[in-house]
Amino acid sequence: MQRIEITYEDEGSITFNYPQEIHDNISRLLKLCAANKMAEKMLIYLSSTKDNLEIYFTEERLISLGQCLPEVNRIEIRSQLSFENLLKTFIFECSNACNPKFNEINAMLFSSDVEYANYMEESEYDSYVLAYNIFMHGIENAGWPKPDNMSSYIESLSKEVWMKKSKTMNDKYNGVQSHFEIYTSFYASKVNAIRQDFLVNDQAYICNNKR
Repeated sequence: MQRIEITYEDEGSITFNYPQEIHDNISRLLKLCAANKMAEKMLIYLSSTKDNLEIYFTEERLISLGQCLPEVNRIEIRSQLSFENLLKTFIFECSNACNPKFNEINAMLFSSDVEYANYMEESEYDSYVLAYNIFMHGIENAGWPKPDNMSSYIESLSKEVWMKKSKTMNDKYNGVQSHFEIYTSFYASKVNAIRQDFLVNDQAYICNNKR
């Protein structure tokens, strides 16, 4: 695993971790971001507001193409993606990291798995709009590659289309499920964990009071 630390305008740094075999792709990604003023501005912002942000391009099969983990100040992206998808996923997950709606989210503050999943998908839509604008700026001004599925890329700017796609089954996501179901499943796991803790603590209380 290669590890490089990039400092942005003395504001802070971001560390990139990646397998040696994708070194050329990472070098190209960093050069394209440096040539895109909007992408560069986002990375400067992240370096100054997210202490010791780590970005991992991993060979592990993630639940999605990438994921932003604000609780550990980390972004993870599948390393096996094509360069275009690597760049798109990188910009999108960095946009998630910039999105204040993802700061300190507590799933248990939501009344149901659907309410939680809707909040997360709607928040990711906001991130997508930012990522789209950055990517288009790169295409028009910095020699960024144009997506093969440009029509699909554009149509996702519709919030209605975005939410519909989020509920569509897709084998990119942990076998065959929808992105929406990733969040409902996460919510369910949190609820089950809390219930289990309650049962264990309740049983311990009963046992202690029988003594």
